[in-house]
Amino acid sequence: MLTESVLDTLVQRMVSPSATDTKGGVEGDNSQMPTPPQTPITPPPLCLLSPSTSSESRETEPLEGIQQLSQDAEVPSTVVSLSTSFHPAADHCGGLAPDLVLLSADSVFFYVHSAVISSASSNNLCGLLTSTNLRSPQASDQGTTTPDGGIELVMLPDQSQVLNIMLHFIYNISPAHHSPPFHVISQAVDRLNGAYGVEVNRVIQGSILEITSPHPSTVQAYNQPNNSPLFTFLESHAPLYPIELYALAASIDCYPLAQTASLYLHGLDICPTDDKESSSGKLRLAPEMARKIGGLYLMRLAGVHKRRLEVLRTAVCIAPEGHLIDRPFGDQCSVEDQASLKRAWALAAAYIVCTAGPGISAHEIEGVFRPLAQHIACSRCRGALDKRLELMKTEWAMAPRTI
Repeated sequence: MLTESVLDTLVQRMVSPSATDTKGGVEGDNSQMPTPPQTPITPPPLCLLSPSTSSESRETEPLEGIQQLSQDAEVPSTVVSLSTSFHPAADHCGGLAPDLVLLSADSVFFYVHSAVISSASSNNLCGLLTSTNLRSPQASDQGTTTPDGGIELVMLPDQSQVLNIMLHFIYNISPAHHSPPFHVISQAVDRLNGAYGVEVNRVIQGSILEITSPHPSTVQAYNQPNNSPLFTFLESHAPLYPIELYALAASIDCYPLAQTASLYLHGLDICPTDDKESSSGKLRLAPEMARKIGGLYLMRLAGVHKRRLEVLRTAVCIAPEGHLIDRPFGDQCSVEDQASLKRAWALAAAYIVCTAGPGISAHEIEGVFRPLAQHIACSRCRGALDKRLELMKTEWAMAPRTI
């Protein structure tokens, strides 16, 4: 039986399970309630601040950065665009210092020599160069400046890309390393020849630019005869831009350059029937290009076309030579067979004369006459045909090729 003391002990354990009674427990009683484990409370880690990361230092660092940015903002940043070819350190005139600055329309500075510009331009760059801009080579050699400490500045209405090509022409320096488009080259030549009074023909063909210099032995020789880099540079554009180069050469009356360009104009249609290009891609002469070429050079180009057509007609109208009818020879050939060959040749020649132009190739001519050999049984007639074709190709190769 449970006594009163045992009941009190059970009630206390039910109310406070964590309490333990080592003395008043009932021996052999396994019905004690389990005691839940206690979870230890871990204190948060300490965050120690070093002196370098104190609040005072964190407040002063942004202030110092703001002060530094404000100091940098006070310094003005000016970007000046200089020409890569005509800069103050460029040596284009035998060691003479530049005494003139040309400013393009897109704000690019070109350092040049007033003596070179005035010698090349007959109107002092359309009157933009005044007497105060022009100086003697002795003054340029000494680096003479204006009273305010700078050199003269002249503003031009041309873009830097065009002005760069114009200065290369004036100094007789090939602009090939810039790889300029041909329309820029043409625009530069037109501006030099039309607006600025520069005889581009004289520059290209290799006349010497007369410049008085205190150092005649060191001054670069401009436009040496038969060794003009500008002529070589322009000549290299003939295969890709033949009609444009011919028009450019005609506009400045440069016959050698026009002669080179005419070599690639054998297939030019001087009198096109419509304004659109044909589907075959034949080169046509536009009206504005014809106006730029002018009557003289158009007549020269038409003349070389006419001479080539005359040579072509003469060459194709001569039929192969016949041979005697020799029965013991063994060939089955008759007078009718030879007459048939001549009639076929005449038809092929008429087709060439009516359809071919001055730019037809020898391979195309041979392609019209070569099929005639398929219908010839006589070996001597085939030999005469082959001989005539070879002679005709030689005659066509000797036809006039340039103006």
